[in-house]
Amino acid sequence: MSTEPADAPQVSAVPPGALRHSHSASPQPLESGNLSSNHSFSRRNVSFCARAPDISVINTTTDPEHERTAPSQAEAQDDEQGAAEDDPPSGRSFANLSFGYRQYLADLSPTLHHTYHALRRMDEAERAALFEATYTLSETSFSLQDYTGASWYQPKITEVDDAAPRWAIAVEAPANLYLTINGRCITFPLHSYAFRMAFVVLLWFFMWTILGPALVELKGLVFDCILLLIVSSVLGGTICRLLQLPPLIGVFIIALMWANIPFPGYLTSGVSKDVKKIVSGLGVTFILLRCGSGIKFATAKTMVANVAMLSTLPLICECVIHSFVCEALFGYPRTLAFAQGMLMSATSPSVVYPGALWIQSRGYGNKTPGPLPLLMTCCAIDPALVIWGTNFIVGLVFNTDQNLGLAIALGPIQCLGGVVLGAILAVIVFGCTELLVSEALPLSTGRYSPKHIETISLYVAALLTMTAAGSYFFCGKYNLAGGASLAIITEAFVFMNLLTASGKHHYDRIKNNVNGILANIWDTLMMPLLFSFAATNIKLPDLFSAEFFPKALACAVSGLPLRGICAFFCTFGQPYSMPQRGLVTAMWLAKATAQVSLMSLVYNTALTYKGADQEYYLHAGKQIERQAALMVCLCAPLGAIAIATIGPRVLRHDSDPFDPAAETTAAPS
Repeated sequence: MSTEPADAPQVSAVPPGALRHSHSASPQPLESGNLSSNHSFSRRNVSFCARAPDISVINTTTDPEHERTAPSQAEAQDDEQGAAEDDPPSGRSFANLSFGYRQYLADLSPTLHHTYHALRRMDEAERAALFEATYTLSETSFSLQDYTGASWYQPKITEVDDAAPRWAIAVEAPANLYLTINGRCITFPLHSYAFRMAFVVLLWFFMWTILGPALVELKGLVFDCILLLIVSSVLGGTICRLLQLPPLIGVFIIALMWANIPFPGYLTSGVSKDVKKIVSGLGVTFILLRCGSGIKFATAKTMVANVAMLSTLPLICECVIHSFVCEALFGYPRTLAFAQGMLMSATSPSVVYPGALWIQSRGYGNKTPGPLPLLMTCCAIDPALVIWGTNFIVGLVFNTDQNLGLAIALGPIQCLGGVVLGAILAVIVFGCTELLVSEALPLSTGRYSPKHIETISLYVAALLTMTAAGSYFFCGKYNLAGGASLAIITEAFVFMNLLTASGKHHYDRIKNNVNGILANIWDTLMMPLLFSFAATNIKLPDLFSAEFFPKALACAVSGLPLRGICAFFCTFGQPYSMPQRGLVTAMWLAKATAQVSLMSLVYNTALTYKGADQEYYLHAGKQIERQAALMVCLCAPLGAIAIATIGPRVLRHDSDPFDPAAETTAAPS
């Protein structure tokens, strides 16, 4: 039995994250609007070495001052000895290795030869342990790589080196266009764009031959929907890349313009009301699922009073002011005015959460006390409460067969029923998860194959989505969408906590994978669909009409000052500086997600309403759609710009020394 050479270095404990990746030292900015609390990061083209028994730790440092050197003479001899030991009993020398082994070693760095021979000497249990350690190490190390925030509809973006020009344009073979704007280089692969355009044309021809011209030509359902999605996503996403804004803003504005060129509905008349209603419901479902899974229970426990206040008081204050102003200016019934006020009072997690992660990626607020954890927790609770409240109030507006006081009194019962239903669904999904996990045997390490866990994660994400969407659409038919909203939030929250409470490693991986899947579906599909289709409801001449626009603008700005003031005082009790409290105020003004997802709720409900005043509610529903569009166009850019400009100025950089006494009295330098 062979043993390791006497001079072979022993394995030392390497802390998670000790390996460095080979990207440039300058950080790449985290783009807003494309993130969530859990992300899937690409691990392609990455080489790494994990630790295992009797394997030497190699130098993985890629800094310029730590150049990789050739192996020493002793290491070369060790390689030859290891090769001879690895081979069959014939005892061939290192030079006499088979062609396949020699070719494989030739492609490896010389410093990896010893590791390669050690791997070949392992038994099955040792290799399984190494596989698990390697997979875990890759997740802990390479998941910390800089995230560019790119999606299928956005170009790649990086930060240039200090020596490179901050404003430039260049073309490089084969057909890459590089546009540098204020130190941010945006890559446009023109040949890839040409290929994708040709692919889209081929896809159109394929669908045209199968579905016929009625669906796949202008004013057809398929043609108008796909063209709207592509144009608004690509153009809106690219423009927001240049301006460093969340892509949802660009998608919504470009879709709004596209739906009104050359006149309203010419290019989007094929997008039917039923399709928009389905997309809106699915959008609400994904928002609630991500809100429920994004509630940070650990953070909420440490600052429960601040979380409760920031999640409720600002929206209540804005809702009350907005509702009374709306009632006075538009003459709505009070319940309808409060339905609009509640809808317009939600903050946008798709602006706040990615913005907070972007600030942290720049090295601010990670190691010192700051308001980012509070914001990231509350931005999941605030819109969830608004979605529930809006659905509940709209149910009261159209529930003419029941006494208003009785309907309000039954509200808590609906809430309780939603919570119970969500908890039951969470237990069912968790039980299905356990059943799926048990289908495979664990490895010799006692853990399950990562491939098995990834497959289970896809099933679990599908189960969560189907149960949540089914609950929302089914309950919506009986004016119980408010209870369904609470059911979805509860289902996601309870399920994620059941995974955490199990204390099993593979359940933690399932939790992270499911969050990543939901985030990817939202970023790549649901967000562009939701914001582009919602924009087709708006006619620009009606939005900017003299009769509507001044009143809508007054309603929009009436509640914002009180909301900001209330958010400012909700941070007291925490060791934040005054400028940091101002950051909370600015970030809490961002609006987009709930407004877009529920902007047509009143109108869609009025379509099925059989009362004598149906026309009035249809007209009011259209006005609420325009009001929501105005709120998004005003507040989403305002919040995003405030995050990018104020955040790095008021939060302390991780490399700066921390003085608790000075932190509560002055802004960090």
